Formats: sequence, structure tokens, C-alpha cells
Amino acid sequence: MNYENILVEFDQSVATVTLNRPAKKNALSVALRDDLRHFIAHETAALHAVILTGEGDSFCSGMDLSERGGEDVIREMWTLMQAIYDCDAVFIAAVNGIVRGAGLTFINACDFAIADPSATFGIPETKHGFYGPAALPTTQLVAAKKLVAEMALAGDVISPDRAALGFLINKVAEPGKLMAEANHLAKKLSAMNRSTLAVVKRGLNTLPYDAALRDQGVDMALDLNRTLFKDHPGRPVNQTGRYKK
Repeated sequence: MNYENILVEFDQSVATVTLNRPAKKNALSVALRDDLRHFIAHETAALHAVILTGEGDSFCSGMDLSERGGEDVIREMWTLMQAIYDCDAVFIAAVNGIVRGAGLTFINACDFAIADPSATFGIPETKHGFYGPAALPTTQLVAAKKLVAEMALAGDVISPDRAALGFLINKVAEPGKLMAEANHLAKKLSAMNRSTLAVVKRGLNTLPYDAALRDQGVDMALDLNRTLFKDHPGRPVNQTGRYKK
């Protein structure tokens, strides 16, 4: 199938999916999320591995803030992440360039993450006055707490070396070797039994990061933002977590 917002290339039992909105730094529009959701639902049944990367100088800059926000959008975004968790194919994030906000949820949902040395990681929502409802709870589940504090409380943008030390990613690729290393891992996985990979992935996503705990994190994030903005209507976002223009 031809998609408008993602590029898909198949190589036997491996697919490479490229977020393809480079002019918007691959921000997550409704249409892009729909494309990804369709790909996962209809084109992964025979795949061992999916490599997820971004076109241009960004992996993913977060949600497309030019579109409607609100709690329903966060929950809809979450169904896409849940589709990655539930997919039998193993997902590898090949992280190039900028990663911000909701873009981190892709890395957290993927089973592996390899980063280019040029990659940078950030959770900017705190600087805008709210708890990042997509990025923060999932990052808290996978990364070291004090690394998350650097990103969320201090608002620091971190390097891939810091991300690897804090368990946000698996490794930093050699310069110019990001896709080669991601493909090497994907080919290694494609030589294994697909049913075994699916069962092991299911186990890894159950203990200790089961679906109920992930859903609880999103509910907590939305509740925190409701509390935060109840008495502060002049803050940069409203009670649903949407940036004001």
C-alpha cells in the first residue's frame, strides 16, 4: 500500500518504516498516526522485525501542535503505542536527529533502540507548564529515574551517550552506520523462529512493564494535568494538555 506520511520498504521478513514529514520534523499528525496504525494492523503478519526511523534531520519532534489537542488525542496516541507493544514483529528504533516529547514514546514502545551520534533527546513539556502525558510515563518505565529528572525537571536535552547510560536506548551507532547496524540486528532476528520471538516479546512486555501499568501511567499523567491547570487557567496549556496558540 502507498502511504502519504510514511515510507515502507520490505526486505524479506524485515520492513523499514520511515516517518516522512521532514518539513515538520516528522511531527505526529493524525494522518501519520493513521498510516502507522494501518501498517501495523495489515502489513506485519509475516514480519520478524520492523525498523522505525525518520526522514531528514529528525526522528520525531513530538505531536503536531498545529492540530487539535486534548485528552482524547492522548488516548488515541496511546492506542498506536499499544499496537506496537502488541505486534508480534520486533520493533527497532533507528534514532536519527531530533527526538522530543511524544517522539520518545516510539523509542519506549520499540523493543530495541539504536541512535546516531547526532541524535538528541528531550521532554520539553515541563518548560511549557505541564507533565508530558505521552512521553513522561513511558520514559519513567524504561529509563533510569535520575536521567528522566534531567530531561523532565531540568528540561535538559541529552546526548545519545547519556541516553545509553540511562537505559533509554541500547547503543550508539558508529558515525554513518545507524541503518547498517539496525539492519544487522533485524537480519539477526529474521533468522530466529518468529513464533518464539513473539512469545518472548510478549513476556518482556508483561513483566514488569505490563499493559495495565502503562495504561495507569497515562491515566496518572492526564489526572496530574487536570490538577495542575484547575486553578491556573492562564498557563501555556489548558486542562486537557493542549498548547495554547
